[in-house]
Formats: sequence, C-alpha cells, structure tokens
Amino acid sequence: MDQFAETLEKIGSFGKYQLFICGLLVFSTVPNGFLVMAPVFTQNTPQHYCRIPQLEELATQQNISRDSTEYQTWLDFSLPLEKNKEGVFAKSQCKRYSDIGFTWNGTSAIPMHTNNSNRVILDCNHGWVYEGDRTTLATEWDIVCADAWLLPLTTTLYMVGFLIGSFVSGIFSDRYGRRPTFLLGTAAMYACIGLNGFSVNIYMYIATFFGCGVTSLINYMAAFVLASEIIHVSKRSLIGSLEITGFSVGYMVLVPAAYLITDWQWLVRIQVVFGVLFIPYYWWLPESPLWLMCSGKVEEAMVIMRKIARINGKTIKNDDLKMSLLLVKTDEKEKPQEKAVQKFTYLDMLKHSSIRKRSLVMFYIWFMVSMVYYCISLNTSNLGGNMFINCFVAAAVEIPSFVLSWLSLELLGRRCVLSSFLCISAITLGISPFLKAGKNKAIASIIFKAPTFAKRYKFFLTSPLPVSETLMIAGAMTSKFFISACFNIIYLFCAELFPTLMRNMSIGASSTAARVGSIASPYLIFLGQQTNFYSPYLIMASLGLSAAGLCLLLPETKSIPLPETMEDAEELERYTICCSGGSRKNIPTTRQSSAV
Repeated sequence: MDQFAETLEKIGSFGKYQLFICGLLVFSTVPNGFLVMAPVFTQNTPQHYCRIPQLEELATQQNISRDSTEYQTWLDFSLPLEKNKEGVFAKSQCKRYSDIGFTWNGTSAIPMHTNNSNRVILDCNHGWVYEGDRTTLATEWDIVCADAWLLPLTTTLYMVGFLIGSFVSGIFSDRYGRRPTFLLGTAAMYACIGLNGFSVNIYMYIATFFGCGVTSLINYMAAFVLASEIIHVSKRSLIGSLEITGFSVGYMVLVPAAYLITDWQWLVRIQVVFGVLFIPYYWWLPESPLWLMCSGKVEEAMVIMRKIARINGKTIKNDDLKMSLLLVKTDEKEKPQEKAVQKFTYLDMLKHSSIRKRSLVMFYIWFMVSMVYYCISLNTSNLGGNMFINCFVAAAVEIPSFVLSWLSLELLGRRCVLSSFLCISAITLGISPFLKAGKNKAIASIIFKAPTFAKRYKFFLTSPLPVSETLMIAGAMTSKFFISACFNIIYLFCAELFPTLMRNMSIGASSTAARVGSIASPYLIFLGQQTNFYSPYLIMASLGLSAAGLCLLLPETKSIPLPETMEDAEELERYTICCSGGSRKNIPTTRQSSAV
C-alpha cells in the first residue's frame, strides 16, 4: 500500500480527477438518505376511527360533513373511550359500540343510553376512516389496530437488509471489483424501489423494501471503498464525512418532496427519477486501480493511472509507471506472508481483558447510538407539531453536529467528549416526553418543589399543548444533534482502540452491533404507540446514561499513535487519562500517528 501511495503521489493524489470522481460518489449517497427516511411519511399512521355505515348514511341524508361539530358529537355517542398512549382518555381508534347510541329528531341527537357500561363493544368490522388527505401504507391497506405490528416489521426487515448488504458488498467488491459492484448495486436498488412503489399488498411491499435495504448498502459501501482507493489516505476521513453529509442532504430533500406529494406510492416512485442521473456513471466511473493491480490486471490499471495523471496535469513515463505498479503488485502479494506472523479472529477480541472490556463497551455504545438515532429520526411524525418541520430539523441538525464533533475531537479528545455527548443526549431525550403533558404544572412541582416558581411562571405552567409540544420537539432535536455527533465520533475512537490487524475486525463487529440497534428501533417506537408515550424515551435515556458511564472505562487516545500490535493496544491502559491534551507517558515514536 505504501508503494501505491507513492505512485499516487506522482500522478496526483487529490487532483481534479479525484475531485470529480469523489463528487460523483458523494452525490450517489443523497438518494440513500431519501430512501432510508421515507417511512417517516410513507408509513405514518394518521388519526383514525371505526367506519360506521349508519353515521355515514345519516350524514349524507342531512348533508353534514365529517369535519363538522355535529358529526363529531355523533362519534362521541358511537365510540367508546379508552386511554391513549399519553394516558389521556380519548375516542377509541380500534373499537365501536354495536349501535350508534342516539336517535336523530331532525335537529339534534337524543341519547339512547344513560350508562355506556352495558353497551356491546365491537371491532371495526367495516374498516376505518382516516383524518387528512395523505395516503400511507396504513390508509392503503388498513394496517392499524391488530395489524399495526406489520409497519415496524417493514422497517426492521429493511434494517436486516442493511446487515446482509454489508456482507454481500464486501464479498462482491473484493471478488468482482468496486465499479461493477457499485453499478449493479445501484441498478438493483432502483429496480427494488420501482417494484416497491407498485406494491399491490403489504407483503409485496415488505419483500421489495427488504431488497431496497440490501442493495442500498451495497451501493453506499462500494462508493466509499472506490473513492478511498483513488485518493491519499489522509483524505479518507474527509470522504467519509462528505458521504454522511450527502446522506443528510437526501434526508432534507425528502421533506419538501413529501410535502408536495401526498400519495405514498408516488413518493416512492419519484425516487426512480434519481436513477436516471446515474446512467452516465457507467462511462464516468473507473475501476479502482489498486484492485486491478491486486487482481493481476496491471495493463488496465496503467490505463486508468495515465488518465488520472493527464487530467491532474502530471507527467510520468510509461516505464516508470509500469515499474511502480509492478512493485505495488509484488508488495501486495508479500503482505499475506507478513500478516501470517500474527493473525486475529473475532474470539481474540474477548480473550485479553483490556481488549475484551473495550470490545464490549464499544459494542454497547454502537448499539445504543444507532438505536437512538433511528428512533428519533423515524419517530419525528409522532412528536407533535408539524411533522414536515420536525423531519427537516432532524436532518439539518446533523451537519453542524459533524462540525462540533470534529472541533471537539481536535481540542478535547475522544473519551470525555463522547461520554459528555451521550450524557447530554440521554438527559434531553429523557425529559422530552414530560414536556408534552399539556400542562407543565405537575412536572414543575416535581422538579422544583417550589410554590414561588409556580406562581412566578404561571403563564408558562398553564400554557396550552402547542407550547409544550414545541419544548418537547426542541428536546428531541437537541438529543438528535448530540447523538449524530456521537455517530461521527465512534468510528474514529473505535479505530484507535484496537491494534492494526484487529482494527477492521473491530469496526465490522461494532457496526454489526449498530445494525442490531437499528433493527430494534422500529419496535421501540411501536412500544410507545401501543403502551404509553413515555416508555421509549425513558428506555433510551437509561441506555444513553449507562453508555456515557461505560465510556469512561475506555482509555483516551488523542495524540497517541495508533496501536500496531496487541502489546501496543494493551499499553493504552497505562497512559494518563485526560480530555484536554495534558501530560502523557512517553510512547514509541516508531508507531504510526493518529489520524486526528
């Protein structure tokens, strides 16, 4: 690899050619953000109630609208009360009385019952009526009440597709090349999206959405690998950050598209238009020259390298280039023999006490961060207020969070920054649901236990629900801001905690733990919808606080060279723990410097 880096320097390691190709590959991640977060709108469940044919016939005869006060009064007679997820009694969304409960004298409704406890309660055997004019999976196929579990299942299987796609991408990319893996993965992704948009039932939707999950990650990972192999190693973290930013941009683009397109099927189908933009990629994208050389295709690698040199304004003799590439090929063939001196398996991550501690802590943190990230992102439509604004803000806060995480890592280190961000995210998330209680007086009395506070801030404490919703949304978005920053930090921190020959393995295992967290997130949201509003937030806050505490068990790695051997990695435990670059013990100068 060192020989390849030297060759790349001769032809330009980050010139015009790399900027163009990396720009194409970063742009390719924008649709991924759109696709992953589309369920916020396509799978949203609007307020609903049982369809009652007698009421609809009466409303037609009397020329009364469903939105009228009179019709709502009729529903009060016809629907039983039950506690909703916020613990407030409201009209049932899944049950109805066997009779409408009143008679109509031409001008008003006359109650038929003085006591509803003896009335017979039925399921919604005539379907449901949904509020609003948007169509979603729930309204299309009546996926509510007893069938509501199918909605989180669709997202969960999409995340399972992510997990499978991460393995498939690596296998295909190494065997058949980066370029064909990216192109076929992209084509397959848009084929799955197209089929998904024409689903005729929920089972076809689930199957095609699962396919979207598998293929979208193949596309995403192949793009990163291809970009990282044509640029200097020092720019790889930049490309990784730009790909995440591209994902966030797609997330933001989703909002105006969903606002303008009220039919869920067209919101899915419109994504296929993005696919047209990738047709020129067939001619524009090169194969990774490093992969070609390692595969013995030196002549093809030379063609690409000469093209890079020409566009970057560099000159290199053909003989010099061929010799350099042959040296790279020889270097790559000798590496397996060098690595045979010390090989690691996943079991080695649990054998040594210090490595075992780091592995288990990092697995837990990755699991928690991923679960909280997707829970907040996919639950923006249930926060209250305007779901379009909620979703856009949830996407927009990610970009400044990346800037904050980078600055914090530079100035303060890894361990304390990650722990602090996890703690802030957990606290703001934990208090958020209590701010939506309609009246804040009870909360204030519990927190402050001060009558003078209640008297002084009477207006705030008795404010209507919209003000409380705003506070809750602000808390949730603050949590999203810091958990997004944590996502950016854990990649770097994890890489710095393990020896060279275990580094990719540790990131891969941690990423798998993150996938498990994302798989669990839809059902945590579902728990809040079916039981009570507070449960998911309290669970996530508890996990976040415990992760913040466990993070303090890890060593600080700021300004410490990357550990190359197991002994180097274990030696990290001996370094002085600090957060602001204080004194440290002397460390060998022969080891590679940290990336940040």
